[in-house]
Amino acid sequence: MLRGEIAALREGAAAVDALRTEHAVALEQLEALRAQQDQVRGWLDEARRERDDVRAAGERTIAQVEELRRSLEERENDDTIPAAQAVERDVVDAIGGQVEAQNRSSGGLVMKIQVPLAA
Repeated sequence: MLRGEIAALREGAAAVDALRTEHAVALEQLEALRAQQDQVRGWLDEARRERDDVRAAGERTIAQVEELRRSLEERENDDTIPAAQAVERDVVDAIGGQVEAQNRSSGGLVMKIQVPLAA
């Protein structure tokens, strides 16, 4: 009887050791997953910053194109502006084309903003 109880206790102790080992392995896996999660969060934060930078650059460029268009319209409406100070339509169109190319190349990170090109 006593030998049976001792054998049962030894089996129980072995089971406890096995559970401890499984628990340790699970904890290691959990830590590895947490490390991966932190890395992914870092990548996402970096991607968000880059997206915001691209958006800001796009908005600045759009504002510049709009200002150039206003300047061009002023020149077309006011013959007193010297030609050296005037903005040429091909310059405005080129910048507008760059904005469109930038929006296309952003691959969905940046909301597409259409800049109508006046002819």
